[in-house]
Amino acid sequence: MSMGLQLLQTLDQTLAAGVGIIALGLLLYALTYNLRQRITVAYALLLAALVALYGGKALSSATPDPRTQRLWLTVLWLGALWLPAAYLHLSDAVLATTGRPSRGRRRWAVRLVYGLAWLGSAVFVLRPEWMWQGLAADPAPHFRPAWGVVPFALYYSGVMLWAWVNLWRARQRTFSPVSRRRMTYLLVGAVVVGLGSFPYLTLGFPSRWELAFWLLALVDHSAVILLLVVMAYAVAFFDAPLPDRWVQMRLLRWLARGPITAITVLGLSTAVRRFSEARWGAAYTWLVPLTMIVALLFMQHLWDVFIPWWESWILRWKEGPRWLALWRLQQNLFTDHDMRQLFEALLAAACDRLQVPAAWVALVEDQQVRQWIVIGEAGPLPSAAALTAWARREAQGSPGDAAAHGFTWDGWWVFPLRGPEPETRLWGVVGVRRPPRAAEGPEQAGEETRALQPLLERMTWALAEWQRGQRLLHALEAAPSPSTALPRLRAAARYDRDRVLAPLDDLPPEPELAQWVRDALRHYWGGPKLSASPLLQWRIVQQVREQAGYEHPVHALRDVLREAVERLRPAGERRFTAEWLLYNILELKFLKGQKGREVARRLALSEAELYRKQKVALEELVRVLLEMEQAAREQSSTPDE
Repeated sequence: MSMGLQLLQTLDQTLAAGVGIIALGLLLYALTYNLRQRITVAYALLLAALVALYGGKALSSATPDPRTQRLWLTVLWLGALWLPAAYLHLSDAVLATTGRPSRGRRRWAVRLVYGLAWLGSAVFVLRPEWMWQGLAADPAPHFRPAWGVVPFALYYSGVMLWAWVNLWRARQRTFSPVSRRRMTYLLVGAVVVGLGSFPYLTLGFPSRWELAFWLLALVDHSAVILLLVVMAYAVAFFDAPLPDRWVQMRLLRWLARGPITAITVLGLSTAVRRFSEARWGAAYTWLVPLTMIVALLFMQHLWDVFIPWWESWILRWKEGPRWLALWRLQQNLFTDHDMRQLFEALLAAACDRLQVPAAWVALVEDQQVRQWIVIGEAGPLPSAAALTAWARREAQGSPGDAAAHGFTWDGWWVFPLRGPEPETRLWGVVGVRRPPRAAEGPEQAGEETRALQPLLERMTWALAEWQRGQRLLHALEAAPSPSTALPRLRAAARYDRDRVLAPLDDLPPEPELAQWVRDALRHYWGGPKLSASPLLQWRIVQQVREQAGYEHPVHALRDVLREAVERLRPAGERRFTAEWLLYNILELKFLKGQKGREVARRLALSEAELYRKQKVALEELVRVLLEMEQAAREQSSTPDE
């Protein structure tokens, strides 16, 4: 084989592996976000089929062993058998998302095609001679076709054409320019990826056209990679409550740090391995691991530099400088832990400069002093009462240089931390062990005091910045939580005209509601999934909050969940029988917070059986909550007599 053909073959194998890597990376991405949505499940199955198809293609070309080649070619064909069914499933889910749900026929058609995929897989594994008659190695490893390839080609082309028609119908049902453009991306990507994934080599290719084959394969794999990413971009927006810019940024970060980095490392290491084999006769030399390490580190550094710049550019371009400032705010805010680390470092620097063993910082809050940070063996510290009295006297005095108002207390030099403005209150107090052989008071110790002056100024400035950030956080906490209806409306407005015109307070679908209830119960005694639960906006929760006079709706949500669980309680004394099983699971596991193993042992169940019954209990709880919410809405809509 000539050097040019060998180069094309290596590049094509890398790109084929790249398709599998991108499909696997997108599969992991899809399994992380919106897995409860039907369209995401269908898309994940499609990606799994592509992983098998292109992974089998790349690995069969990378091994010279015929038995291993047959194994990976079998994986390739299994992926090709399942790909049309996944495509039809995805197209049906997309069409339903645009407001054209199945009346039963399309769902049964999808199930029938999945059944055909199961049947084809069984035939391919149990009766391989019906599909192929042997193994061929040129121009790339492939099966020689048997009579069963013709039914497969009809099945593949017919189901794919049906799926593309569904996607075309879904595109015709979208009218906003952005949604229509994304549906076009999805349709074009589906057509190109579907056509490029068919195992054409099984149909035969003249050996004298080997150069043309590798060129066509190179174009095919390049187009599939590009359009697969385009499909992922279009699918990422379905039922996503986040704004478009966050969906774009999240997808870009994952593609850059995951699949693109993996493909680059694979391509460079393969090229170096082939070069080593041609140059020194050994495929694996010290250059291969060195290339992998350098490429991996370089790519990670590249994304660390590029991605923040790209995200800030997108925000500035699409939203304006105000939103860019809000995006950068999180990078400049200091948490309590950050401030402790900073002040510990500053106190350590003061101790090193003056060669003293200990120092401390206390904060002044409402004219009361609270010890905050102590480093070294401090020994007895000034009492809070003494510091509070001094702080009150200092607050009534005139401000000035921080070090000029220090005083001595039992071997300590004590300095105030306050701003230069006259109206600035006292923020904190710094104590430093008096240096040996130094003057009694800081007023007389000129050199030592001057050494402390820069540190005191930095502490004052850091406290001012920290308190400014704290005021901002308090203002954000005091602001009302954004309505959960707005993200749902944004997700529906992308493609579904019917859902976008529905009332905002319509109850969510039961699968989504079941997840809300499950999350709230898991954080029943505190956590973000309770404090930020969409259930907080429900009418029944607002009614309980008003009746009980709760300051925060989280307490009302706990009461509502507890009442719903109690409605599942059978009459009479508590027992551990089948009649009480659902109530006991909810009460013991969620309301009392016992571990699953303990609950299973107490109820005489296996852990697997416990989780099956827990699912049934949650479904019953969702039914009760829906009844409570419907009653609350009917009550609020009835005019007072």
